[in-house]
Amino acid sequence: MGISGLLPLLKDIQHSTHVEAYRGKTLGIDAYVWLHRGAYACATDLALGRPTTRFITYAMHRIRMLQHYGVKPYVVFDGAQLPSKAGTERERAARRREHRMRGLQFHAEKRTSAARDAFVRSVDITPALAYELIKQLRVHGIPYLVAPYEADAQLAYLERHGIIDAIITEDSDLLVFGCNKVLFKLDTYGNCLEIDRARFDKVKQLSFEGWTHQEFRQMAILSGCDYLPSITGMGLKNAHKFLRKYESVEKVLRALRLEGKWRIPPTYAADFERAEFTFAHQRVFDPRCSDMSTLTPLPSDARADLVAAIGAPLSVEEARAIARGDLCPITRRHFVQQVMTPSQPTLRTFFGAATAPCKTPPSARADSSSSTATTASSLFDAPPSSSPCTSPAPSDKEDSDPCVSSPVSSPSPPRPAHSTPQTTPGLAWHAATPDDDMARRSAWFQRFKYSGARARHIVLPGTSPHTSTPRLALGKRACPTPTSPSKRPAMDTPSRVHNGSAKLLQFQYRES
Repeated sequence: MGISGLLPLLKDIQHSTHVEAYRGKTLGIDAYVWLHRGAYACATDLALGRPTTRFITYAMHRIRMLQHYGVKPYVVFDGAQLPSKAGTERERAARRREHRMRGLQFHAEKRTSAARDAFVRSVDITPALAYELIKQLRVHGIPYLVAPYEADAQLAYLERHGIIDAIITEDSDLLVFGCNKVLFKLDTYGNCLEIDRARFDKVKQLSFEGWTHQEFRQMAILSGCDYLPSITGMGLKNAHKFLRKYESVEKVLRALRLEGKWRIPPTYAADFERAEFTFAHQRVFDPRCSDMSTLTPLPSDARADLVAAIGAPLSVEEARAIARGDLCPITRRHFVQQVMTPSQPTLRTFFGAATAPCKTPPSARADSSSSTATTASSLFDAPPSSSPCTSPAPSDKEDSDPCVSSPVSSPSPPRPAHSTPQTTPGLAWHAATPDDDMARRSAWFQRFKYSGARARHIVLPGTSPHTSTPRLALGKRACPTPTSPSKRPAMDTPSRVHNGSAKLLQFQYRES
């Protein structure tokens, strides 16, 4: 994805910054980049068809982080596949199928690690998965747009017309499309690398002084892109050298053929023209007039084969429905509504459901049955005081455990006042009360078999280190607490060992 080697080549002008520098501004987001990264954490679930929402959680946490720093997100999704990119998409789909078959074989052989690596390589973000994120954006009022074809050209169009101020992505193609400010390598805390086109003349490895955007685009295409494979042995440095020397692509190809050292396909010149036309005039959606447009105006004498490479034109109704996310951009059909449930309960959902069993009337039991399903929308209902990088803070009315927290946990879905508390199948215990926090922790650790949840064996003063020695309960840890000698009980006074070379410290237990 992108131009190979372009970002390392522009290392001299990469500026470390923070998203807070764009406070009050609008940043365009390449949604599929975040969806792919979020899907890596649940690649096994996606490959095996298990319901999961972790890829949505990843994207929503990033959006919350931007909002925390006063940045307005504008999410853009990919649309249909371009005819110019058909060959590249076929090769990628074949590789994904191969990795998935290998992962299923490893999974059947109980080779978990190898299976996960193969499943990660087989991840494919479909419009149906993107639609799950679109539903969350609608709930939270976050602006979004589904491009008719590629999100890269759509983001470049939005920046060119002042709708967004910069772009967050990991795809270097945005620079080839002519974007001015692009943010790469965004982390959880808002740190990123900024590349500004105005600083291109300060690149030290290659000289772009006096170059136009067209020459930069031709250099990138000549080195190899998604629309045209590279000539064997031709990289960015060689492409830059030949364009500097011969000043046009036609003269470069003629010189390379005369040298006889380069294997150039017979149709390379026509394919190059088609790729450059796609970069320059790709079809996009204009949100100002709610109609189709192109990245740059089409020339009046454009050939039919070049116009066909940028995608078929859409009717106004189809373009608007696709932009809203109502239609699948590939099949042109409405999405099927489906409920996405987490593959396992979250910490907050589990501990919020830990209450003593109680009898409820049949009417209340019937009303509560509708609230037992945890959907993707319930994972992000958080009060405004929550931090963008952590879990939403529980309100005063919620029963929460201050000793247990998780940066990836999600709040439990809202319940009606008359409904019964939710219960998690397979995680029930007996003789539990609402205040019995230790029983809830014990059941949680036993369910997931955490290796660090074993009780610690600590020798207390006045006892012998045998197996009969009382051990700390689950969820407890030893912590030295200084106490005054006057208040310390007589039995807790440190006793000296026979050789007089060491002392036993006193410990007081507190919750971890």
